[in-house]
Amino acid sequence: MVSKQPKKKETQAPPPRFAANIAGRLLLVGIAIGIPGYLFLGAVFAAGQLSSGKLLPHTYIGAFNVSGKTFDQARESLQTKVDEIAVTGIALTFQGEQFTIETTLTDEANPEIAYPLVTYDVDTTMDALLSEQTALSPLDRGLRLLFSDIMAPVVTIDNETLLKVLEKELSPYETPAQNAGIVFSGETPSLKTEQSGMAFDYASITDDVVAQFALLIPPTREVSLVQDEPDIRMADVEDLLPSVQTIAEGGPYALSFEGTEWKLEGDMVRLALAFYRREGEGDQATNGDGTVLGTQQEVAVGVAGEPIETWLDGIAVEISRPAQEAKFEMQNGRVTVFQPSKNGVALNVEKTLAALNAALAEGSATVEIAVDETAPEIKTDEVNTLGITELVGMGKTNFAGSPKNRRFNIGLAAQKLNGILIAPGETFSLVKALSPIDKANGYLPELVIKGNRTIPEVGGGLCQIGTTFFRLVLDSGLPIVERKNHSYRVSYYEPPVGMDATIYDPKPDFRFTNDFTTNLLLQTNIDGDNLIFEFYGTEDGRTATSSVPKIYNVVRPGPTKIIETTDLAPGTRKCIEKAHNGSDADFTYSVTYPDGTVKNEVFKSHYKAWPEVCLVGVTEKSPDTQDTELENVKAELAD
Repeated sequence: MVSKQPKKKETQAPPPRFAANIAGRLLLVGIAIGIPGYLFLGAVFAAGQLSSGKLLPHTYIGAFNVSGKTFDQARESLQTKVDEIAVTGIALTFQGEQFTIETTLTDEANPEIAYPLVTYDVDTTMDALLSEQTALSPLDRGLRLLFSDIMAPVVTIDNETLLKVLEKELSPYETPAQNAGIVFSGETPSLKTEQSGMAFDYASITDDVVAQFALLIPPTREVSLVQDEPDIRMADVEDLLPSVQTIAEGGPYALSFEGTEWKLEGDMVRLALAFYRREGEGDQATNGDGTVLGTQQEVAVGVAGEPIETWLDGIAVEISRPAQEAKFEMQNGRVTVFQPSKNGVALNVEKTLAALNAALAEGSATVEIAVDETAPEIKTDEVNTLGITELVGMGKTNFAGSPKNRRFNIGLAAQKLNGILIAPGETFSLVKALSPIDKANGYLPELVIKGNRTIPEVGGGLCQIGTTFFRLVLDSGLPIVERKNHSYRVSYYEPPVGMDATIYDPKPDFRFTNDFTTNLLLQTNIDGDNLIFEFYGTEDGRTATSSVPKIYNVVRPGPTKIIETTDLAPGTRKCIEKAHNGSDADFTYSVTYPDGTVKNEVFKSHYKAWPEVCLVGVTEKSPDTQDTELENVKAELAD
């Protein structure tokens, strides 16, 4: 079958520079003044460029020319280019039809969050470029009039999510190959012949898109279907029909865990039976002349595919639980709340399926579910010796004006975090602490835009938690490992501007390390419209300060964006988002340690301008109204 395996998410480092149009330039200049003289003049010119604060000639970031610009001008133009790519998206063409895939996505379960497919690190890219140019020798500077310096931007691309987005957009046009399979007439099985199909070469498409991102070019690609061949053919399975009959007539089968059983029988067995390639070394496949073509795994019959995976997902919801840490609260110097520690449990789908299929082959009836256990980091016998003695830091935000469900979710998340202990040296993940974010864990839905409808989705309000945590950590003087600002300015978190933190499962996360020698106890409290987080532990003499944020590069929003919807009465107008100015902001976080060491870190935030967004009720949407526009708005609003 056509390969769909994405490459792992990776950050691309700047490659070596290389020459361009060398021969022609060498010839002309060499004839005029001779190579040595030219190199001398070039070195003098290049030194003058650098001393005046300008980048050298023929300097490119990807395909983007920044020659002759000052460092600040180049950074500003690079940021503008990056923002342009984010807005433009990925343009695909198939059989004359055009698609635009947005590079900013959202999670339906948490509409406050916008998640980028591609993230450019403008500051690191520019720092690397400046460092490289200032380190050039006089000879290299002279050669810069002959050579082009092409540096790749530092960029992180989520290839796995990119593949999923491409499949969602293009899969309706595919007729994938079908393996030889099993069909039942009543309770009698028979074999279904394999079929070839047509599918897209996703590996090639993603490689092309990633390459264009690395060149700072808005990706475009014309895609076409290619032959898709089945992996399992009739010749592989003809001898397995008796095994199919035996398994179908056997049972009932069951999975068991901690005294509870889940039955697998009757129609469910017949629906889930399929052929699959067994894990193992397999046999070598060769062609006519004996050349080894690869390893071919043995074909077996068992339960596989979507029906059984859906069944296991349901069981996983029932049995999975996070590790439960031992907790306690302080009041007037005494522990007032106690919670014993428990191991966390997660269903291991791969091992459970392997055990189930082995049991089916042997005629066994009941199989123990395979689980992965995680031990709590704080055990029950440790809770009275953790050094929790005094207030270490506090963070506070205000959520006045939040709708009812947002307020509820904030309260629920704060309750879940209350009492958490963070061990010395531990790097704490806020996303991990709050997950899973779903109805089963009590979170309520909020209205979000989806297609041409406004529908309720679970989530909303957790960025209030992220921002409050960010300010708590700043006040406590702890090292911050990961923090990302929102895509646009959010009134709930201002003032101050630039001291917010957005979270999304799995990324971006908010993470920090407890570098105290004692544990930290988190206490959460809601006082009216104020969300207050406090850390209790043992002070070590450090002090922490944050400067007043600087705001610059303010950009006014564009005109109001009107979106037609059939959810409102015709002519009714409902504005769902206020306009926001775009801007940059930064502040300096400074920690002074007991030995006099001072560590400074500048937190920079870039916010996009965002226009007012209003829904207008219509009887029927205009033909030119695109669902992609609505999805764009949904993605932006989510952040």
